[in-house]
Amino acid sequence: SKLIAGVDHSFNHLNDIKLGANGEENSTISNQTVNTLGSFLQYELQFSFLKLSAGVRYDNYQITDNELEHAPLNGNVVIPRAKVLFNIFDNLQFRTSYAKGYRTHQIFDKYLHIETSGVRRIIHQNDPNLKQETSDSYSASLIFDNIFGTNMPVQFEFIAEGFYTKLHNPFVNELSDEDEFGNVVYLRQNATSGAMVY
Repeated sequence: SKLIAGVDHSFNHLNDIKLGANGEENSTISNQTVNTLGSFLQYELQFSFLKLSAGVRYDNYQITDNELEHAPLNGNVVIPRAKVLFNIFDNLQFRTSYAKGYRTHQIFDKYLHIETSGVRRIIHQNDPNLKQETSDSYSASLIFDNIFGTNMPVQFEFIAEGFYTKLHNPFVNELSDEDEFGNVVYLRQNATSGAMVY
């Protein structure tokens, strides 16, 4: 058996300024910092034919808008995960796993940057009732590998794999009409129903 524990810290600062076009002033797309402090614990147990692994992670994050247009966002999230590896035969394995994930409700992220390439100014806002997006992911696979032949051996491997992910409170963006100053508002909110990926 093996026990692994640790802590980590990540810090990101994004200051993105869009240059003005047609005589317009420069505009700030995003000026924010993201601080995340995490700790994790994982336990592994191994037998001759079976390997079990279970772990949990705790994250505390703080997102600060340095333009002071939005209040800081704080949150805590617990992220469990588990994995099972079963050796059915010497050349046949079965694996299955579960993992929880999350996405914080930032003012800006890389997926929205392409939308700022036009002349108009896009203002990003969060819905006051916005919740963090979470997911539950499941996967399973069957792996067969073998070497055929002796004089000219050939290695063969076959993998059958499937996965399923359920999103809770997924983010969606609602684009407003352009106002008289050429500004549009991107409102990030939670979808009324979840989403599935498989």
